[in-house]
Amino acid sequence: MFMRNYLIVISALITVISGLEKPCCASKKFFGQLKVVTGSVKNGHPSAIENTFQMDYSRDAHMERLVGYMYDDTDKTTQYYTVYNDYKTGRRYGLYGKNSTTCVVTIIDKDSQAVNCVPSELRHEGTITVGSGNTSIQANVWSGYADNMHWRMQTSSRDCTPISLTRYGFDSHGYPVMESTTYLNMTQYRLSVPDALELPSQCKFGGTIIGK
Repeated sequence: MFMRNYLIVISALITVISGLEKPCCASKKFFGQLKVVTGSVKNGHPSAIENTFQMDYSRDAHMERLVGYMYDDTDKTTQYYTVYNDYKTGRRYGLYGKNSTTCVVTIIDKDSQAVNCVPSELRHEGTITVGSGNTSIQANVWSGYADNMHWRMQTSSRDCTPISLTRYGFDSHGYPVMESTTYLNMTQYRLSVPDALELPSQCKFGGTIIGK
């Protein structure tokens, strides 16, 4: 009986301690590499897309640059791209293909930029060690339901650098979807190069606008 009551107290204490940890925020400016694997099932047909890219992010400038490639396992095709998302003007500037010089401009939602914080709806589950030896770090684990998806996320305990994210639920058409994101070499408080978010000349002075 003593052991049972002891375990109940310890369990309650862990719950209280975990609940005290509030969702954190990374810096408003950072860069790093991401790999996003998205799996879905539509009309009984499974599909998977791997998106690997370097991202430069600035919350204050309301801009992102993504340079990478997307592999579609359904038709075994790969598309290379460089994309600038300008949330201040609500436009995406894209150069699609390895050596493309054509800038394609599409309209995007000005409020759709990903925030640099763990969603407030998530709850702190505890702290784990990621890696081993001198390269290990302490990470906070978060889980919950946000943006119509179930989330499980890890961030560094020291400065809220994202480490991994898994989300699953249903897309806007009601199809089941699961998304797994791995973050690598994330560097906070600066961009990869000072002019990372500067639009190339073909996007500044031209570009083909679609999706008006």
